[in-house]
Amino acid sequence: MSKTTKRSLLYALGLLVLIAFAMWLRYASRSYFHSPAVNYLRSAIYLFLFGVWCYSLWARIVQVQVRHYMLAISALMVLWILLRSIKFSMDNTDAERLLWYFYYFPMLFIPMLSVFVSQSLGKGEDFRLPRWTKLLYLPTLLLLLLVLTNDLHQQVFSFPSGILSDREYRYEIGFFFVLGWEALCAGFAFLSMVKNCRIPHSRRIRWLPLVPFVLSLAYVYAYAKNVYWVWVLAGDMTVSQCLIFASILECCIQSGLIHSNFGYDELFEATSLPVQITDQAFCSKYVSAAMQGTLPQSKLRHIQQDTVYLDDDTLLKRHKLRRGWVFWKEDISALSQVQKKLELTRDELHDTGDVLAAENAQHARWLKLTEQNRLYDMMEAQIDRQIAMLWDLLAELQKTEDQNRARRLLGQVIIIGTYIKRRSNLIFVGAQRGAISVQELRLCLNESSENICVYGADCKAIVKGDDQLTLEQATQIYDLFEAVVETELESLRAMLISIDVGAQVEVSFCVSAEEPLSGLRAHFQGLEWEQDEDGLQKGGIQSLAEMQSALQAPPASVCCLDPHLRIYRFPDGTALRFAQEQITTKAGARYTQITAADVTELIQKQNQLKAENAKLEKTNKRLRRLLAQMPEIIREEETLAMKLRVHDDIGHSILATRRVLLQNTDQKEIRATAALWEQSISVLYRSSQMRAQSEPLEAAKERAEKLGVRVLLAGDEPRTQRMRALIALAISECASNCVRHADGTELYVCFWQKPDCIAVSLTNNGAAPKGKITEGGGLSMLRQRIEESGGKMEIQSVPRFKLMLSLQEKEEAAYEGDDR
Repeated sequence: MSKTTKRSLLYALGLLVLIAFAMWLRYASRSYFHSPAVNYLRSAIYLFLFGVWCYSLWARIVQVQVRHYMLAISALMVLWILLRSIKFSMDNTDAERLLWYFYYFPMLFIPMLSVFVSQSLGKGEDFRLPRWTKLLYLPTLLLLLLVLTNDLHQQVFSFPSGILSDREYRYEIGFFFVLGWEALCAGFAFLSMVKNCRIPHSRRIRWLPLVPFVLSLAYVYAYAKNVYWVWVLAGDMTVSQCLIFASILECCIQSGLIHSNFGYDELFEATSLPVQITDQAFCSKYVSAAMQGTLPQSKLRHIQQDTVYLDDDTLLKRHKLRRGWVFWKEDISALSQVQKKLELTRDELHDTGDVLAAENAQHARWLKLTEQNRLYDMMEAQIDRQIAMLWDLLAELQKTEDQNRARRLLGQVIIIGTYIKRRSNLIFVGAQRGAISVQELRLCLNESSENICVYGADCKAIVKGDDQLTLEQATQIYDLFEAVVETELESLRAMLISIDVGAQVEVSFCVSAEEPLSGLRAHFQGLEWEQDEDGLQKGGIQSLAEMQSALQAPPASVCCLDPHLRIYRFPDGTALRFAQEQITTKAGARYTQITAADVTELIQKQNQLKAENAKLEKTNKRLRRLLAQMPEIIREEETLAMKLRVHDDIGHSILATRRVLLQNTDQKEIRATAALWEQSISVLYRSSQMRAQSEPLEAAKERAEKLGVRVLLAGDEPRTQRMRALIALAISECASNCVRHADGTELYVCFWQKPDCIAVSLTNNGAAPKGKITEGGGLSMLRQRIEESGGKMEIQSVPRFKLMLSLQEKEEAAYEGDDR
């Protein structure tokens, strides 16, 4: 049991003892002691209790507005008991009647102020009541005025005997208006409290605030039934009503509906923040565990500034409190690392000029090899994890003897391989064009969905829109799709992805699987998810949600300097770094801790370094221009070659695997397909060289036959190696499309000589296209190669698919083989 809990129980016990003693005094004044001093002592006890409670509200309540209302309620209770005590100690009829009228000042305002408090339950510290609530003062004041002027009209109390005294009177219509208004305010306040007692997003209820209300109902019933001991011990209705109201409000504080500093010492012990609180003489009072020892008084006394450096990565800050000081440490290691990197960058830029000058003398062959390495590195950086996963699956497939397990592993191989192929293609298209068409993304998702269906799970991709996407948008969508698939790979049953491309890009998933997807939020910002009622539910605290919303979409006056480090600049020029952490107290209570560190000075230093780096970068631009033309030509050639290589090799492996999975093949053929995958992706590991194909047409025919497509040639085949290589590319692409889209088994290739060129037509025996054919990555790259060689390419969709090529005859010496 914590110290706070023990202290609260001790206070509650003392309170109950005093109340019990006051009740006994009421009983004793009627049985043993008949002196007025007993009643004065009893009144003094209640005045003391409510006075102490009033002081505790001032010290505990965090919400400023609620604190004012509750202080007013406690002050009215003290006034009510004081009026009652004075009234019963006097022997003047007129004075007693006026004091009796003034009873209704607290009786009217306590329920009304309770309404204000109930509307603030569960709200933040800066919550303010809406303006319409001020209208409640009007009927309250009018009814109070009606009671205070009763001697003039007697519409609240009438006196049949003609003597204006509270010993003999009758209730009139005005009294019922007053009683009704009190009941309405009290009932509304209680219903609001009951509503807030339900814990959001759960069926649990905070029962503590309801206990005093139930006890009050039992008291009213016993009071109405004239139960003897209730009349003897608690027959004072004024005190009883005050105690009931106070106990309900106190239970709201204890249950957390009204924000207070109750339990802050437990939170202080559980926090991960290194904090130390001292008094005005710098004597330590509280020290968190993260502080790792108490800072000595002598050291704190000599600190002259609010911020000092303890070391290169730690700041010590202080702030003046009402009765002391708070000191805390801030970890600035991340910002220090950024600053060191900027300083290293500045030093490197000083030497860049010499390096760039030396690069001007490099040979074109060196630039070509550099570009090849860049493309390999770019691919490996994006798909390194998938390649490693693919190697592991292939290794397991080669070892397993279970044919069903082997087929399932091969299905996973085709899914990962499709992503590698299409992801690489997005990289190359984005590098060439600077943007990705929606159609290109649609082709990526469709091919992945088809192979997921071959794997045994239902998958459908719906992509709406025809606009252009940035490379970052397209890759992020496809990476998110792949992340979901990989997370649910073993248990995936069905998946639907819907993408709507408009002013904003919206992506929705519907997944039937077993693994939770909540871990993806760490890698994809703005990702939200929902699960069935047996899984996780949405939830959160309002103030935390507001903070997170403000950080994600700050107002126009606040500038986000670094989304990763969550650094923001405010209108006054201050730069703050926000950090969020989950902490748990010893009692098991969980809190979300958000800290804001002042990094203004560090940001200014970083800006100075960036300005110096910008000057150095501007100086080096002249040297970079000398290298601009030659690398650009080589980059285009190598990008196209790499696109064709990845598209053809991995595409061939994908189609061969589809045929194996869709047919009832044996273990030997499954392993042969796995070996084909190892050969296709070995280039990405640079562990083997590209196969040199001495005869392109024969190699294309063999590759098509492995896919289940027989290639039939008619006419005089071209003799030059350049034309045969281009036709081989066309045969490979058409054979792949014949299997994927037309379910064909034969590909017909016809050659005939024209006066200025050689014409080639390619058709198949598969199903006719359902609409106009849209060129994807393979056909687009084939067209680019044909047109670069001076030829033409046409595609017909009606009545059947037909690919027409017109190839110009050129000198063989002008051609570089396809094995670049």
